[in-house]
Amino acid sequence: MNLRNVDLNLLLVFHAMIEHRSVTRAAESMGLSQPATSAALNRLRSLLGDPLFVKAGTEMHPTPRAAELIQPVVLIMETIKGHTALSGLRCVHDRSPISYPHAGYWRDQLPAQAPQTLGHAGAERTP
Repeated sequence: MNLRNVDLNLLLVFHAMIEHRSVTRAAESMGLSQPATSAALNRLRSLLGDPLFVKAGTEMHPTPRAAELIQPVVLIMETIKGHTALSGLRCVHDRSPISYPHAGYWRDQLPAQAPQTLGHAGAERTP
């Protein structure tokens, strides 16, 4: 998987889904509409070849594949928040203004395991 072709904003959606277990609540937490969040979740599902979250009662529960990704995604999000806090920026997930650094910033600053984790996810699954 080429990381340049991956919309890293999809990690925000995944992280919000982990926290809220609802597309509507995840959307509200990010300041997005429910349809936009649902569309982003569908893009992530297609990218990883897994449903990621399935409806169970009133909540969306992670699939086994999503459960495997929780720890790496949380680590990535905490790393990004740490870097943005140091530079005076804030993450979109915090619902506050943000200025994005140059495009190479995320590629250079993400933990070394992020591309491997995302690449590994795409390599194992075929849609």
